Parts: sequence; C-alpha cells; structure tokens
Amino acid sequence: MRFVTSTFAALLFASICGAQVRDTGFTFKIGGGYTPTAGLTKNRFDPGWNVLAGAGYNFHRHFGILGEFQYNNLGVPQHVLDNFGTPTGDAYIWSATVQPVVNLTGSESRVGVYVTAGGGFYRRNINFTEPSTAVGTFFDPWYGYYNAAYPTSRILGQSRQDAGGVNGGAGVSFLLSQNSGARLFIEGRFHHIFTDNSNTDYIPITIGFKW
Repeated sequence: MRFVTSTFAALLFASICGAQVRDTGFTFKIGGGYTPTAGLTKNRFDPGWNVLAGAGYNFHRHFGILGEFQYNNLGVPQHVLDNFGTPTGDAYIWSATVQPVVNLTGSESRVGVYVTAGGGFYRRNINFTEPSTAVGTFFDPWYGYYNAAYPTSRILGQSRQDAGGVNGGAGVSFLLSQNSGARLFIEGRFHHIFTDNSNTDYIPITIGFKW
C-alpha cells in the first residue's frame, strides 16, 4: 500500500510539473479502489479491491482510445469454502482490454465527464487453501544464518478460466491546475465475463490520476 501511495504521489508531481493541457496526444492513467460483485456472482465471490494502469491516445478533445490492464482481488464466501471442505480461499481476476473513451467535456473544463465501453481478455483464478508452515533461511546480526519455520498457505485446489468479456461505465475527472494536464478521476464500470456455467459480473470503483 505504501508503494502504491508513493507511486501515485510521484506521478502526480511529474504530471503537474511537466504536462500541459492538450486536446490530442498520448494519455495515461493509474488508479485503484473498491470492487463489489454483482448479479449471481455475489453468491460466489466477496467484494475486494482493484488496481489499474492504462495508456492510449486522444484523437480529438472529445474522443480517444485506451488500453488498460486491471487486477481485481476478491474473497471467497464461507459457504463456498464449506461446500469444498477447505478452510480458506481467495480469488483474483486480471484483464487486458481496449475501449473507446468519449469525453463529454473538453480538456480545458475543470470538471470533466466521460463514458467508455469496450472488451478484451479476462483470466479468473480461484485458490482453495489451508494454513501451513514452511522452513526458510534467515539472517540475524548476532546469530548469523539459521533455519526457521514461518506461516504460509498450502494450495489444496485451483480453478482457472480464460474468457472474453465486455465492460462499460462512466467517470468524472477534476482538473488539478489550469497549467497542468493532470486530473483526479473517479469512475465505475460494469464488467461482464463470459465464463463457463455462469457469467462473472463485478463493478470496480476506481480513483486515480490521468494525464
């Protein structure tokens, strides 16, 4: 978490110092936030968190295309763990997508509104685990190198699916300075993955910076 915070601060500082408001050109974004699940997926996964990074090109003050990588970490409900007879578990989804972005306001506006929709590749992974221990080598200034046990998790079973998916949503951005192209944004997007047996739906709510 400290690394993410430091990265955000560094990118924001660089953007404010060096970027200029522009209607066209390359654009970048980075962010993170909260991920609730939706539909039938609520019964299979608990809410979690997300991080994303994206890069693209603005062809016009109102239109651009963005490629994004997003990672969502989700929990596994207790009733699912009980059904599989495992004490613990976790799940994650990562995606690589491409989508057009329509800016309803221009780059000079203090408050911007945009909509986006697209799709791409999604990977959903579920791990069923139990607490365990492992032995590792450690170093102490007084005792030197020594072997000791440390807590870890042992994977009892896994489920992985690769599938296509689509997403769509909207966001609001706030110009941080009249002389800067950096913006603070908050957005929500509905993601729908065409996984086997039952589709996977979730709605990442992300806060970050774009420039």
